Amino acid sequence: MVRLFALPNELLYVNPKAWKEIYAHRQGKEEMAKERRFYEERPGGGHIILANHKNHLRLRRTISHAFSDSSMREHEPLIKRYLDLRIRRLGGILKNG
Repeated sequence: MVRLFALPNELLYVNPKAWKEIYAHRQGKEEMAKERRFYEERPGGGHIILANHKNHLRLRRTISHAFSDSSMREHEPLIKRYLDLRIRRLGGILKNG
């Protein structure tokens, strides 16, 4: 059983399909605004998540190559190394209380 506690101005959902229903872009509809309190402002601006639609597309095009399948496969050993390091460090923190 899942218990959910929410404030009156929050929306909680447990089905992953709900994300698309709630947040996905709909043809002819205005894009839903992002909740700014969940994202840190960056010095000098330029935050892809908080950017308006036009700037979001521009920023996304700029970095998209870094998230391609071939790029992710190429960097997999490096990503795995840092994840393993993070897990070891978290294990150490847990052992030390």
